[in-house]
Amino acid sequence: MPGARFFYREYRFYPGKDDPAFMAIARTVRALGETDNPPQPPALRIHRVREGDTFSSLAKAGREIPDAEAVLRLINLRYPGGELAPGRLVKVIE
Repeated sequence: MPGARFFYREYRFYPGKDDPAFMAIARTVRALGETDNPPQPPALRIHRVREGDTFSSLAKAGREIPDAEAVLRLINLRYPGGELAPGRLVKVIE
């Protein structure tokens, strides 16, 4: 475009010793010790259904994941409805 002027200014931020908030947070980070339990990823397990088990009760017993009951129904091919039968094997997330 003739006569047009464009200005470009690049701003960079390098947190470090000049930023007290960043340094306060950085000082709280520490390595895991021998007594600390490292975080475990979710695991898919096979569970034999007992009398009284429901998708709702299995969802509450497992990890806290959003809409856990719907997820359990989905991975067990019971979405959106259907209940469990005692003795049947189902997948649960631990």
